[in-house]
Amino acid sequence: MLKTGRQIIFPLLKLSLREMVRSVSLQRNLLTAFFVLLIIGYFVVQFVGIAIFLGPILRNVFDIPDIPAFLNMAALYYLLFEFISRFFLQRPPLVDLKKYLHLPIRKSAIVQFMFVRSLVSLFSLAVIVLLMPVTLSDILPVYGATGAFFWLGTLFFLSMTLHFLLLCIKRSGGGLLKAVLLVGLPLVPFILLYFDMINIGAYTEPFFALAMNGPLSMIIAVILCFISIAAAYSIYKKSAYTELPAVSAGMEKARFMGGDVGLLSRFGLPGIIANTDLKLILRHKKSRGYLIVCVLFLFYGMLFYSSGDEELTRGAVYFSLFIGAFITGSFLLQYGQLLLSWNSASFDFYMTRRNGLFALMKGKYLLLAGSIVVAFILTIPYAYYGWEILAIHTAALFYNIGIGIHIIIYLALWQPKPMDINKGAMFNYDGVGVAQFVMIFPYILLMYIIYFIFDVIAGMYAALFILGGIGFAGILFRDKLLKISADKLRSDRHPISTSFRNEL
Repeated sequence: MLKTGRQIIFPLLKLSLREMVRSVSLQRNLLTAFFVLLIIGYFVVQFVGIAIFLGPILRNVFDIPDIPAFLNMAALYYLLFEFISRFFLQRPPLVDLKKYLHLPIRKSAIVQFMFVRSLVSLFSLAVIVLLMPVTLSDILPVYGATGAFFWLGTLFFLSMTLHFLLLCIKRSGGGLLKAVLLVGLPLVPFILLYFDMINIGAYTEPFFALAMNGPLSMIIAVILCFISIAAAYSIYKKSAYTELPAVSAGMEKARFMGGDVGLLSRFGLPGIIANTDLKLILRHKKSRGYLIVCVLFLFYGMLFYSSGDEELTRGAVYFSLFIGAFITGSFLLQYGQLLLSWNSASFDFYMTRRNGLFALMKGKYLLLAGSIVVAFILTIPYAYYGWEILAIHTAALFYNIGIGIHIIIYLALWQPKPMDINKGAMFNYDGVGVAQFVMIFPYILLMYIIYFIFDVIAGMYAALFILGGIGFAGILFRDKLLKISADKLRSDRHPISTSFRNEL
């Protein structure tokens, strides 16, 4: 007799917990896991602190007299922010179907187990933890216990709706373009609000205000939640097979995924390697995730830059230099820190070819340099905030291409770890070691040292010109600088190759 979901959910949850605790990768990377848990713990403490003092912060710091009205207007933006956060951080509930399909367990029970396991997440309690204190302090005294319950319940069920909606989206796939749209569209209300064009939250405020006066809004949220659960259940149950799904006609038409960039082919074997890496970036989950994050970081400067006729202060220039290096080099810092891990499965191929390791380093350089140039072109509109910003970004461009790439490449060769590129990017720490946590410091520190010395001697513009000039010199001598990294890789090739073969 086939077992139902109620009979097997708790045994399967217990089994999953044992698998996680006994995982070989967890035991092998205890130091990395410790750093990750430390970072997560820090953000959890910050989150709880904000939740506890949210009411006093809104009242005393931002001088908001009517907190319930403000919360109703801000609820839409909170849900949009949660949607974007879930998109990057929430992993779909995957299980190894081969372990269960031969057992007397209904497929519906396996899907139910997947859904229950997916709810074991910080996101499931985020809305309760964040808004419960302000609900008790500012909504309960005005609208009573029922109003507070209906309002918080409405947001909770809408949060659960987002959870199962994203399960549907991530299961259906759709490629890079769909992912950019799914992240870009929720950003539109924030951009409109930032430029004081329109406050979309004002149009959704009546819906959340209605929740404080009756159950109608919560009933609508519950209905939406059940619809999203039913849709996700249908999609996951249909795909509960071990065979790969047939390639759709839409995927067949996406020929750009397998196309070449003609410019790269002019560089011989390094160009071929760069082309191959570009295809891997577009085809695999983890690299596509990094690419999407890089697109979002292009808007990073909008959070800090402000237009005006006043001249930038010295402190503002230093901070703008960091933003410029970060925006133009976001792909370098994310993709480059795992430089060799991306090729862990094919490292032996390059090791056995004549000049293969140098070609691998140069191919990586071409790919990273191209990404920096593209990012710089896309950030030229930041000149709206002043031509000084464009000058800072230009200096950061040359520094990243001429110096920054070589720093990241060299440090990324220090005890690289293997990685499965088919896994998602978020909360996947394959390939991550201690070096990945510290390599950004020399990259930023050297840039500041160069700029500081010449800023003191000759001023801001001269320092920016010299910083860019040193970067340009690094571009001219790129082969000699790459040879340093290639020589290090050649001397460590056997331990690295052994590590990749044993740990993959």
